[in-house]
Amino acid sequence: MRDAAVLWEVTESDGDGWYKFGPPVPIMTKWNGQRVLFTNIDGDEVVSNAVVTTLHPVKQQSYLYLGETAEADPKNVKGAFAVQSVQSTGSLDGGGRLYEVYL
Repeated sequence: MRDAAVLWEVTESDGDGWYKFGPPVPIMTKWNGQRVLFTNIDGDEVVSNAVVTTLHPVKQQSYLYLGETAEADPKNVKGAFAVQSVQSTGSLDGGGRLYEVYL
């Protein structure tokens, strides 16, 4: 993984669409800005803003940003995207999981 990114993991929801996030955590990723069609959590087909691969577990509704920042609220970071879908598979060496994240 060669691209530095920041993850704000969703920590809780009030049930009405408002989320709270943990502190920004730097992670390494493979960030692909390619737009692809995928099915989101609601079963709708949408086009991604980016597809990110990482070894770090990522939850839906969390936020990712390509680069570095210490901003506590991801909604204040231009270029930070909400995680719309996550797929995971075993890594080729059997040592962990790969997460493919659709933003």
